[in-house]
Amino acid sequence: MNDINIKNNSTVTQHRFDFNGFVGEYSNIWFVNGLLNLLTLGFYSPWAKIRTQQYFYGSTKLAGGSFQFLANPWVLFRNRLIAVFLFIIFVIAENYAGFSSYGLIAAIVYVVFIAAYIAFSPILLVLMASFRLRFSAWRGINFKFNKDYKGAYRVYLGPTLLVGLVVACIIAPFFYGTSPDENSLDSNVAESAKHSADVDSGVDEADAEGLEDTTSTIYDNTEIDINAEDEYLTEENGETEEDTPINPYYFSPAIFFTLVLFALMPYFDFISNRFLARNVNFGTASARFHATQKDYYRIYGIWYLSTLLFAGLIALIGYINSTSLVVMLIIAAISYFPLSRAYLSTRRYNLLFGNLEIGDGHRFLANTEFLSYFFLVLTNSFAVALSFGLMVPWAKIRTARYYLMHTQLLANSDLNEFIAGQKEDAIAIGEEISDVFDLESVL
Repeated sequence: MNDINIKNNSTVTQHRFDFNGFVGEYSNIWFVNGLLNLLTLGFYSPWAKIRTQQYFYGSTKLAGGSFQFLANPWVLFRNRLIAVFLFIIFVIAENYAGFSSYGLIAAIVYVVFIAAYIAFSPILLVLMASFRLRFSAWRGINFKFNKDYKGAYRVYLGPTLLVGLVVACIIAPFFYGTSPDENSLDSNVAESAKHSADVDSGVDEADAEGLEDTTSTIYDNTEIDINAEDEYLTEENGETEEDTPINPYYFSPAIFFTLVLFALMPYFDFISNRFLARNVNFGTASARFHATQKDYYRIYGIWYLSTLLFAGLIALIGYINSTSLVVMLIIAAISYFPLSRAYLSTRRYNLLFGNLEIGDGHRFLANTEFLSYFFLVLTNSFAVALSFGLMVPWAKIRTARYYLMHTQLLANSDLNEFIAGQKEDAIAIGEEISDVFDLESVL
């Protein structure tokens, strides 16, 4: 650890994260978890998740203390059974909606599931964050996440509804924009029926014995005439009934709401990170978040401009005769996606942890670089692909080490005194809450 100066010219102590995980150790855990998940048809996944989290937490140290993950796998197993049961009902309702005698009931169940997910998704996000932090600890002190459900609805309901609206506007034209023109078909049918009626009225009573054959012949000929006329009309218009194109104007709402979503995405990301950071507690010390929405718009603005440039390069490929230049543009296009992912991941990580403060002025510092992270992601992807997935433990260890290596804690006072104070407050409050709510029986 080193003494450094920050903007307010106060001397702080820099504590670096130390990750001592090894590929060999985690490979054994990863292999056993995968094997037991396979043998138990996935029912071992809660224990596999807990073992993985415990290894990564226990391999991470800060200021001489290691992290712990203390969740009970049986709690995860119980919640997993409930989730699997609800998922099965959802899949059944989705597959049988409108295709069986119980189609209406299935459709209602399907719509109810979608509406319930949208309505309760903010609560689910809060519960997941609360569970993760509740069982996370460092030097014997647990983290905590405030269950601010009202704040979660203010933050997450708007983006969820907007995304759902975009998806609905994209899907709707495929259901309502390809309906065949039934007016001409109905008129042809009516005219044919009239023609059949006229023919039938002209049948003489003396030919009553051949009425059935005559009617059948007339019906067959009429059906052929209808099909031929309908085929002629569709061929004359340059299209068939099956290939009726969707009017492009039907996608105008989807384009509009997509642009709105992209315009508001930096703001949504900002309020989400601010909500998560402000509700984190370490013992009795609360966290604060100092980033602004301008910081997020700056990051996303660069990403948007690079995306427009990328789209322009793709558009130029069709107008360039030089083979070498086309190859260079294709390579640039292929490289864009991992580069943009690396840029957003590192910049958002630095913005989140670089503006996070906990307790009395203890701040974090994050300095990940998107080019080095791009190289990390690229090599990880190639290694995992070439090894048919066997190098996944190696990739995860490298990624965890990279992030922790570029993250530090800047303590502006004696960290041991801060920890001691948090332990005293946490023990006192914990005993009172346990006595009132009998938490031991619940957990």
